[in-house]
Amino acid sequence: MLSLTSVSGRRPARSAALNRRREVPAAAETRRSTDHGVLVSGSNLVTGFAWYRREQWSRLREVASDRDKLDDSYAEWLAGAQKALLEMALADVPVKRVDVDVDALLRWCQAEGRPVDSAARAAFVADELRRTHPT
Repeated sequence: MLSLTSVSGRRPARSAALNRRREVPAAAETRRSTDHGVLVSGSNLVTGFAWYRREQWSRLREVASDRDKLDDSYAEWLAGAQKALLEMALADVPVKRVDVDVDALLRWCQAEGRPVDSAARAAFVADELRRTHPT
């Protein structure tokens, strides 16, 4: 049986980036918004990591209801995302980058009746991960 869970938080603080027991980033100790979806199947755990496109970053900030929690620039987001991916790899957390097309995200949120916020982005990533990696 497939169990799908989505989590979303902000970029983890330096000292509490990851729980070393192979859990997802701690959402409580964070500064900026990152979006993750987690796919669980049996004992397999895969964390989907939202991967945004440079050319769509300003569009994401336009449509996001929580734009104040997003990094101001793509360069800032990219540096934080790369750091988070490295920390997850060092903690032996299996991660799959999930390309997020902002227009597809917006259509999904409209169809679901959800604001474009961190929780919705995480749910979108989880759906994409489930769709592209069926078990």
